[in-house]
Amino acid sequence: MHIMKPSTPFESKITLIFAGVVLVLLVLAYTALQLTRHAQTLEKQVEHAQEVLDTLNAINVHTLHIDVKRQNFIITGDQTLLPHLDVHRVHRGQALQRLRELTQGNAAQQEVWHQIRELLDQRRAMSERIIELRLSAGELAARRYSDDTPMLQTRVRLAELLDTMEAHEQRLLRTHQTKHDRAQAINAYAYALLALLIAALLLTTFWFIRRQLRANEAGRRALAASEQTLATTLNSIGDAVVATDTQGRVSLMNPVAERLSGWGFAAAQGQPLATVLHLIDEHSRAAVDLPVAQVLSSGSSVGLSNHRLLLGRDGHEWPITTTAAPIRGAEQQTSGVVLVLRDVSLERAAARALRSQNELLEQRVRERTAQLQQKQRRQQAENHVLDAISSNQPLSAVLETIAHEVEALMPDALCSILLFDPEGVHLHHGAAPSLPAEFVRAIDGLQIGAQVGSCGTALHRNQQVIVSDIGTDPLWADFAALALPLGLRACWSTPVRSGSTQVLGAFAVYYRSPRTPTASELEYLDDWSRLTGLAIERQRDADAIEALNHSLERRVTERTAELELARLEAQRLSQVKDIFLATMSHEIRTPLNALFGMLELLGLRALDHEAQRMLGVALQSGQALLHIIDDILDFSRIEAGKLEIHPEPTSISELIELSADSFRKLSSSKGVRLLHWVDPQLSPLLLTDRLRLHQILNNLLSNAVKFTHAGQVTLKAERVQLQGATERVRLSVTDTGIGIAPAVQATLFQPFSQGDAQTTRRYGGSGLGLAICRRLADLMHGELELQSTPGVGTTLSLTLDLPILSAGELQASPAAAWQPRRGSAPAACAFTPADRARERAAGRLVLLVDDHPSNRDLLSAQLQTLGYASDQANDGHEALRLWECERYGLLITDCHMPDMDGYQLMREIRRREAATGRVRLSILAWTANALYDSSADCAAAGADDILVKPSNLLLLQQKLEQLLPQDAPQADGAAAPADSTAADGPTAPPAQAPTQPPALRRGALRELSGGDLALERTLLLRFRAAHQADAEALWRAAAARDAAALAHLAHRIRGAALMIGADPLGNASLALEQAAKEQDWNAIEAALAAWKEAAAQLEPELPT
Repeated sequence: MHIMKPSTPFESKITLIFAGVVLVLLVLAYTALQLTRHAQTLEKQVEHAQEVLDTLNAINVHTLHIDVKRQNFIITGDQTLLPHLDVHRVHRGQALQRLRELTQGNAAQQEVWHQIRELLDQRRAMSERIIELRLSAGELAARRYSDDTPMLQTRVRLAELLDTMEAHEQRLLRTHQTKHDRAQAINAYAYALLALLIAALLLTTFWFIRRQLRANEAGRRALAASEQTLATTLNSIGDAVVATDTQGRVSLMNPVAERLSGWGFAAAQGQPLATVLHLIDEHSRAAVDLPVAQVLSSGSSVGLSNHRLLLGRDGHEWPITTTAAPIRGAEQQTSGVVLVLRDVSLERAAARALRSQNELLEQRVRERTAQLQQKQRRQQAENHVLDAISSNQPLSAVLETIAHEVEALMPDALCSILLFDPEGVHLHHGAAPSLPAEFVRAIDGLQIGAQVGSCGTALHRNQQVIVSDIGTDPLWADFAALALPLGLRACWSTPVRSGSTQVLGAFAVYYRSPRTPTASELEYLDDWSRLTGLAIERQRDADAIEALNHSLERRVTERTAELELARLEAQRLSQVKDIFLATMSHEIRTPLNALFGMLELLGLRALDHEAQRMLGVALQSGQALLHIIDDILDFSRIEAGKLEIHPEPTSISELIELSADSFRKLSSSKGVRLLHWVDPQLSPLLLTDRLRLHQILNNLLSNAVKFTHAGQVTLKAERVQLQGATERVRLSVTDTGIGIAPAVQATLFQPFSQGDAQTTRRYGGSGLGLAICRRLADLMHGELELQSTPGVGTTLSLTLDLPILSAGELQASPAAAWQPRRGSAPAACAFTPADRARERAAGRLVLLVDDHPSNRDLLSAQLQTLGYASDQANDGHEALRLWECERYGLLITDCHMPDMDGYQLMREIRRREAATGRVRLSILAWTANALYDSSADCAAAGADDILVKPSNLLLLQQKLEQLLPQDAPQADGAAAPADSTAADGPTAPPAQAPTQPPALRRGALRELSGGDLALERTLLLRFRAAHQADAEALWRAAAARDAAALAHLAHRIRGAALMIGADPLGNASLALEQAAKEQDWNAIEAALAAWKEAAAQLEPELPT
């Protein structure tokens, strides 16, 4: 067993010491570690507070730059400043965002930050508006807006908020710095104590003495290094650091403290702190005690307020902020005081520069504002004057306004405006509201001259004249005695000129004391003289314009009167021509009517062959005369622009057949074949003026047959092109006649042109036919072309673009219905005289009115021939008396009669019918006026239809069948004249007239078809298809209560019904049309019921 030797006291002591030292070392190591962490935390807090202060300073500096550059931009308008302005805004925004991040955990600072942000947003919005106004409206508008906005107040508020935040951070910085310094001191002592314990451990190590010595040396080196670190740290600090012992003597100074105080550390060490650092109040200059004793007694940090100055040893004054804190050892015993002094000279200089810049800007703003206000007042005054000028006020009022405005802008000034007389010799009063009246009267009429005061001399020299003292200036030598007693001592005058530099007068301002004008006042003088010249020149121009207007008005009035007289004369001549043509038409057609009627009646008698030939020659000659008259009247209507085109659905095939049939007998009598051909590709219905197209074709066929003696005449209709819903159609007439020479072709379409005299003598005619055709083609937007070879033949082609209509829109043209289909008169047969009593009872008694006895006799004979009874009246009054006391079924009246004409008669009958409720009388207007369309005038007067003189039996019969009950009287032993071809022998008339007319009058169909039963069936089938579509549309219009559509559809159905002989349906359609036009729905409903009944009666008569 090994027995240990007892340890020596030294070893035990060393062991105990070592154990104690190790324990203490562990505790101190832990403490040092915690102190180091705490020091690092405090150091970060100090850096954080310093960064907050730097950020606040950056916000303040950028705001200053923004304000300065914005003011420079307002003053100069230099847009190159705007990018710099934006850069500072960006930097300020970044600084503001960084400030928010730095103060995130401080609620008070965050509240201040939000206020700063709101102020900056407000200032940015106001700044943007100021820049926008400066760019768009100019400096004045930007200044005005800047002055009206609280820009300065927000700047002051921003500075207050920044100062508040900075003061708060300064306090935090001082607190953190004190804690940091204290932690550093404690840490230093802890490290020193640790070094000592390590040295002691080495010294007490019993078996390594030398190591203990080395440990001691290492401890000393560590202490020296710590002191060096401390010294380096102190030397690196930008603030002055001074440490004292508990007696207040200097124990430590860093280089900054040496520089500020002017004391070196060697000289200051051990000196009382008050000797080295001498502080005074910045304002009172009183000495300020250092808080050393207070810190030592309280053991806490103390900071001195701002506005303290450190007096250096060399007399230099340093503005500083001071913080004093106790120096504590490891046992928290105060061993001295450390003072930290910060030089705030740069901050003070920046603040002073900012204040100086602000004061400078404010001064410039005040000066510029005053200038702008003066400029604004001047602009307002000029605008006031311009308003007076533009409102055409009298010149005296405008000049008075100018004088008042000048006196308001130039205090103490008395304004005077003198006007030059037209001779340019004398001056006359214009305006002088404040000058003494005696002086104004004295200078009124003043003659200009070399030394005639300021105004007379200025106009004499034609330049500005400034007299600062009237009493001493030689220019006023002759007028000083007048001016001085009235208190006038100075006068500045300048000529008033027009835009063309013509001198108009003088502009002057007077003062009651000697005075020399400034540059701005001279500028005012020139500007206002120009404005005065504008007013005078405008007034003179207005006077000249007014005189010119009076002259022009007089000349225009005279010329207008001349033109009106010429227009009235032209109208009179046109009316004379129209009246002449109408009169000639009436006077020629009236005897022709009797002539044709009597010849036609004569033709119904049994005549021998020679008498028949002579009758034919007479009828042919009369027709030629009528054709010439019609040509002349048509051409007159075309030339007067009174012939209109009325498009309607038209069957080109039907029109070609009708035209060919009209000339077939004539061509056959000459041995000329008449052929016609219709292109099968042509649409069934096209929209065109059926009557005018028929007229063109008849004219072309008439010429072709007339000038062709052998061979043939061909009438063709062909489709040239299909363009959507339009067809281009070519209608041509080709003959093998005499042809036309090329020289004649150029003039053939001119009025009254027939090629040569020989042609005229041989063939006759008016020479208007082709001219009328060409004009009608132009009205129809077509083209009429001629191709001809002498001795070979001629082709005339009419090309038209015609809209296509569906088969369901078939309707017959009333004009076409009037044209004879087969023959020109009823077949010769003997009629029994009509029984007047029976005709009266059946409602078929006719009252005929005409002032011409031959016309009455003719019409009476024609009615008797057709089996109708009639009464006669020779004027309107007599007819009205007969109508009042008799029951008539039809009135046939001439339109032009003396005393009461046909128009007055028709209107009076219609008026009395409406007043008394009498049954409506059918009226047929019988007129010889073919110059203009009389149908509209007749319809307006109350006529149901019109018959143009001369009229043949067939036309008269058709009108009678349309207007009278269809139980027409029959010939004795024969059918009705229109149906004469249907029977070979006479048949007895019925014993009693039927009470209802037949639903379908077969005679009309036989007349249309020429007795062709197949054609009759085709016509009826086409009518049935169209009628079904029209009936459906009619009932739809009735359900929609569309009166206009009802009238249109009833008119269509009436024309088609009358064409095939469905007279009851035609009459019912007419009644419905008239009710619809009057928009009387009670009458419409009654007419619809009658129309429905008529349609039902017709239905069984139509083939299926």
